Amino acid sequence: EEVPADEAIDAWDEVNVCTETISESTPRLSICNLNWDRMNATDIFVLCSGSLPESSGSLLKVEVFPSQFGKEQLAKELEKGPDVGSTKNGDDEENDDKEYSNETPRKYQIERLKYCYAIVTCDSATSADALYRELDGVEYQLSSSVLDLRFVPDDMEFDEDPATSACTSMPDMT
Repeated sequence: EEVPADEAIDAWDEVNVCTETISESTPRLSICNLNWDRMNATDIFVLCSGSLPESSGSLLKVEVFPSQFGKEQLAKELEKGPDVGSTKNGDDEENDDKEYSNETPRKYQIERLKYCYAIVTCDSATSADALYRELDGVEYQLSSSVLDLRFVPDDMEFDEDPATSACTSMPDMT
């Protein structure tokens, strides 16, 4: 069964409607919509450092955290495996009547973009604003992942779970 085109587009656009926005600049930004299997805090630190104009200040820290959605999905995957659709085989009576859809693995990969988020801490709201203007809505390399940056309110805490990765300086490239 073919997935209607409008449903496929909705699945791709769903990534962009998952978080609330605030209008004022703060020293912290969240970055969503990345391939977290391949990206970590060091990668994001390098990306942001290279995108921050020299006159705009500095980057203090990048931390990557699991999202609530990501924790729930990973728990399901540990129990049942990833939900990438059925592959119609004779061994699975439940799936005998279902046709495999090419959109199902794509939807799964899109949902994986929401498993984590990064918090970028700058020295000032001015620095964070410069990063926001430089990176929000930009495709990361040729990955088809469009960076989604949001300002994080000053009073928001991220202490429910430890960061899965963190970086406070450029890596040594020697």
